[in-house]
Amino acid sequence: MFLVLFTVAVIVFLYFAFQTEKFQTWAAHKATNYLSKELGTKVHIGKVKIHFIKDVLLQDVFVSDMHNDTLLAGDLIKVNVSGFDLEKHKLSLDRAELKNITVKLLKYKGEPDFNFQFLADYFAPKDTIKKDTTPSSWQIKYGALILNNLNIRYRLLRDTLPVGTYMNYRNIYIKNVHGKISDIKFRGDTVIAQVTNLSAKEQCGFVLNNLTTLAKISPTLLQCDSLSIKTPNSLVHGNFAFNFDSWNDYDDFINKVYVKGNLKDTTSLSMRDVVYFSEDIKGFKEVFNVSGKVRGYVNDLSGTNMNIRYKNNTQFLGDITMTGLPDINKTYIHLDAKKLATTKHELENFPLPPFDKPIYLPIPKEISALGVVDYKGKFDGFIDNFVTYGTFKTAVGIVKTDISVNNTNKEKPIEYSGTITTTNFNISKLFPSASIVGPLSVTTKIKGKGLELKSLNTTFDGTVKSITFNNYQYDNLKIDGMFKDKIFKGSLVCRDTSANFDFNGSVDLNYKVPKMDFISTINNFDLEKTHFSTSKLNGKVSSQVLINLNGD
Repeated sequence: MFLVLFTVAVIVFLYFAFQTEKFQTWAAHKATNYLSKELGTKVHIGKVKIHFIKDVLLQDVFVSDMHNDTLLAGDLIKVNVSGFDLEKHKLSLDRAELKNITVKLLKYKGEPDFNFQFLADYFAPKDTIKKDTTPSSWQIKYGALILNNLNIRYRLLRDTLPVGTYMNYRNIYIKNVHGKISDIKFRGDTVIAQVTNLSAKEQCGFVLNNLTTLAKISPTLLQCDSLSIKTPNSLVHGNFAFNFDSWNDYDDFINKVYVKGNLKDTTSLSMRDVVYFSEDIKGFKEVFNVSGKVRGYVNDLSGTNMNIRYKNNTQFLGDITMTGLPDINKTYIHLDAKKLATTKHELENFPLPPFDKPIYLPIPKEISALGVVDYKGKFDGFIDNFVTYGTFKTAVGIVKTDISVNNTNKEKPIEYSGTITTTNFNISKLFPSASIVGPLSVTTKIKGKGLELKSLNTTFDGTVKSITFNNYQYDNLKIDGMFKDKIFKGSLVCRDTSANFDFNGSVDLNYKVPKMDFISTINNFDLEKTHFSTSKLNGKVSSQVLINLNGD
């Protein structure tokens, strides 16, 4: 009887003793000392506080790796437990908090595994015991994980690259991580969780102000649904997924990580943030407002239903495929544009690589007269060598093109060939020196070089529906010839009701008043209606003439 009472008394004493913080800490010290000897490393817990079965608090935690470097260290680890049912095998981990915790995931030179592998091996089932593949009968529900100043270092110590201003995927140090991870689920090798208000800073300088998403992570997938990202320069909304063969593929993100994204129209993307992840575009600082679906590797990327806006007037609506990025000069582009708009000012100030020493497209000053150029059609080729089929709406008229353009030799004028159709295109606004020429509606085959009047070297063969010259509109003309050195040479057949004539010769625009040298068969030319005379000197001309003069 005494033995029974003694046993009960000891059990009661131990029960109440174990409820005290001192006893729990003492027991933890004994356990960690034993574990330290077993592992051959240092394991330490400064203070333990357990309320059965409500919460567990660990303070002043430290675990070293086999090289006596830190594996895990920090101020506080706290877990709140509810719903514990031993008979029904149920457990709910309502809330866990990590405060001022540092984790180092290191792979030492000459070692195949990371520094935590010895822990995994120690707690893994022994090989001598047949592994039980029966699924666990325990139902564990994971609540929220609160990150309060978490610091994570991931490093391959064989890497010798210095820490710079770009992400080194072999030496990542994420500091000051705050946020909440909840609704955690494990499905095979995949972890699914809701991430809320996550903020952090990487050693390269990249700052994450806020990230909220439903995340899915596996050895070959990083997926973020209902994604919202805010940085000092960008705001991104949508869904993203990154597919890869292994995490090492991030060393070559441009060529090996497949991207699937659906960006919402609230996305504002600054290249100041993107450049941290790709040194190839260093110096690129432009900001784009983007929406649409994106697919592919960065070096072979396509977008559908894209809406890309840049500055005040530049916008693209439609589908796009780009192969060859990040070198834009070697990138093949296919555009199916519902709208592509820009201005001379924004186009000539858009930087081209190398972005740290950018170059810019040389654009003739006359192009500024076009105002906002709005294009609808297709584009295939490189930025300096392409074919385009579509319609341009400009401030000086409408131009339809089926034309190829080559500007690969920057020391020579731009080359082009194809068919151009204009509607009420006001040449005098584009070339003020040709002030006597007004709106032009023409369909012509054209081949030539240059856009400026002084460098224009072009041959053409076309039909002019209408053209205004000397404030009179001529209809139904057939024209072919060439324009070179500001001189037109060719033939013109006009069947206008007030000007029925044939022309063969030249017009020289090198002078303030044009110089003409031509032979013409004039069937009917009304001098008054064509504004070559006043009503007092009214007359009609019918003749064959040979003319060499300066005049208008």
